[in-house]
Amino acid sequence: MGSGGGAGSGAGLGSGGGAGSGAGLGSGGSTGSGVGSKVGVVAVGLCLLGTFVIVIMGEKKSLGLVLGLLATLVMLAIFYTFNYGIDILYERGLTYAMLMMGIVAGYALMYIRTFDLPPEIELPFNRQFIKIAGIVVCVALIGITFAIAIPARQNTRYYHMITDEDYKAFVWISENVNDDYQKALINPWKSTAFVAITGKYVYSRTHSYPTARDEEAMAFLRRGCTDTSFLEQNGLSMVYTELSCNNEDLQKVSENVYLLK
Repeated sequence: MGSGGGAGSGAGLGSGGGAGSGAGLGSGGSTGSGVGSKVGVVAVGLCLLGTFVIVIMGEKKSLGLVLGLLATLVMLAIFYTFNYGIDILYERGLTYAMLMMGIVAGYALMYIRTFDLPPEIELPFNRQFIKIAGIVVCVALIGITFAIAIPARQNTRYYHMITDEDYKAFVWISENVNDDYQKALINPWKSTAFVAITGKYVYSRTHSYPTARDEEAMAFLRRGCTDTSFLEQNGLSMVYTELSCNNEDLQKVSENVYLLK
């Protein structure tokens, strides 16, 4: 389903929902604060420790991971500061950065779990105690991370682009709007679900980030659907919107559903 002439009808409901996780992340802020708020303080601390451990160990493959993470963070800093670069990286870059941070944090946990003092250092307790303590600390850090992250995200509606009311309206359209009305203008974030349920085409669909065509669709809706010529020029015969629709050429046939006369 491209954002061009129209979208096919076979798309899944959840597709395109990445918008929910990516759109606007870090907008107007710094990369560091965006990553820190999403990953958590404990995970960021482990990532820093893991970076230190990898640099000290000096393994080429592991250093490559750190350099890749650094390069990603630099790119994100450029995007967030200057809005310069490829949009898909701007919208999705934090996902990849956090994935790499998690791997580097794993190095820190491995270091803590396997930490030991040189054998020439005499200890007043059994050396096995250090290994047991390392395991306990690892479990505690993981537990703290889960305790912070799970409640904070438990009620997040990932990939839910439409409401129950939207779904009912889309079903109503599929059952009551005939084939004379084949192409609709709708909030592009909801287009994937609309097409999948109604079998109709749409003017545009937001896949990963808003395009210029998506912005045109939203501008039309925000202006109250008043531009009939825009509908006619693009072969649009239907509008679905929760916003006000003030156009005498559009007939309201159901809640939020308007057909071009």
